[in-house]
Amino acid sequence: MSIRALWVVQQRTDGEPELKLSRRYPTVERRAKILLGPSYTPTPSTSQLLDFLRAGRSLGPLVTLRRGSWFLACLPLARSNSDNDAGIAKVQALALALGLANFLSSAEESSASAQLSSLPAMLTAACPFGTPIDTDLHQPSLNQCSSIGSGTVNDRPTPAWRPIGSQGKAAASALVTEWVRAVQYGRRDVPDAWEVYGCISCKCDLEGWPDVSLNATLPVAGVPLQDLFVHPCVSAVPESTLKATCLDVHRTGDSSDEAFAGPYRFQFIPPTGTFRLCIYTASCPIMPVLGVYQLDEEKDVASQGGNGGVSVLNLSLCLSLHESVRNAFEYCTVHIPFFNRGFIHVKDCKVTTGNLDVQKEQALLVWNVGTHFPKSLQASLTGKVITEGQTEHKAAVPSAPFCTGLNAYAKIIFKIQDYTLTGCTVDSYSIQVQPPAKIKVTTAKELISEEYIVWNCLGQAPVAFTPDFSSTV
Repeated sequence: MSIRALWVVQQRTDGEPELKLSRRYPTVERRAKILLGPSYTPTPSTSQLLDFLRAGRSLGPLVTLRRGSWFLACLPLARSNSDNDAGIAKVQALALALGLANFLSSAEESSASAQLSSLPAMLTAACPFGTPIDTDLHQPSLNQCSSIGSGTVNDRPTPAWRPIGSQGKAAASALVTEWVRAVQYGRRDVPDAWEVYGCISCKCDLEGWPDVSLNATLPVAGVPLQDLFVHPCVSAVPESTLKATCLDVHRTGDSSDEAFAGPYRFQFIPPTGTFRLCIYTASCPIMPVLGVYQLDEEKDVASQGGNGGVSVLNLSLCLSLHESVRNAFEYCTVHIPFFNRGFIHVKDCKVTTGNLDVQKEQALLVWNVGTHFPKSLQASLTGKVITEGQTEHKAAVPSAPFCTGLNAYAKIIFKIQDYTLTGCTVDSYSIQVQPPAKIKVTTAKELISEEYIVWNCLGQAPVAFTPDFSSTV
């Protein structure tokens, strides 16, 4: 439910209505134009609304409510002009009108002006951007706005994205999270592909609406950030940062080393709760974990099985951790599915580290590598897997249209705390607040795998383009 506009009107002693507050939501109004199309009618002006109240007439889906000397009017967003849609919209708008009426009528006459003055800030919290999230304006969380009021803190109006300032212990936290996606083929004719993207998430529990600034830094030989997009609350980004993350600069290679020296500085008024300060991509030259997967089928046994018999599969999976990557995982597991082959039984499978689990009904091998690679930075899994034909169990096990024959893959799932591939980190000493305040600062970083796939190098892995390395220029 959304509200296109709302009005608070009070009846004067002479009986004439007087507008005390109005709030219009342009983003909701734009949605109304798109949804209603040719049947769209603009939001009534203040004079039109007062005329309707004097005459006691109705206006489309407009909801009006009287409580004592107060008139509350809400114009909801209806998906169409049908009676059903308009009726539902009216019921939803009535809840907000009742909340406003209860809040205003509960005050003593002497404190009515104070209630009215605090209403704009409370509406910003209760109905941000025209979407009511709490129609009970007596909630303690919304009453924080009463103490702050509709005035200003630091001589500035209330930002719509931060309607309530924190009243607790001042604290700020920043988390750099990077995800790495990879597709490894283990073949000379098809190059491996991988990409890295990340974000900086922040949470600032601060009183009022202060200006916060922080620096994201990179090591001297770190990978520069690209395609940088910042949260709308960011008010200032240095020009050097914008140039350093420009798409054209990275694709044409016309940048100098000085452009990427950093730091990447952001200045913003933080929203309430956790938010993504920025997102970015990066062209990292290494893959954190390199895998080689081989799966073949014993022909003399496979010929007896087909779809209804037994197959014996020889598998080998070798993993290598890059020497520059932090060898301390929160978790590291490998999922090896056997699609379209029925139930599986493991025979003579060995791992050099960790342990192996067989999920027969899911036709899945789960290799829990553990929290560390061995000193050699290599781990391997070898053995045989016997699969039953899926004639009787066709609907009981997972299937995949492409994974037939030797077309198979292993999926690596891991997370590394206190590490990023780019080296990006938030300098805790760079977090500053204006006006100055003593705050508790927490920073962290992490690397997470996302669709990290190693295809069987003996099968036909799906590729969009295979370069011809045999041709010469």
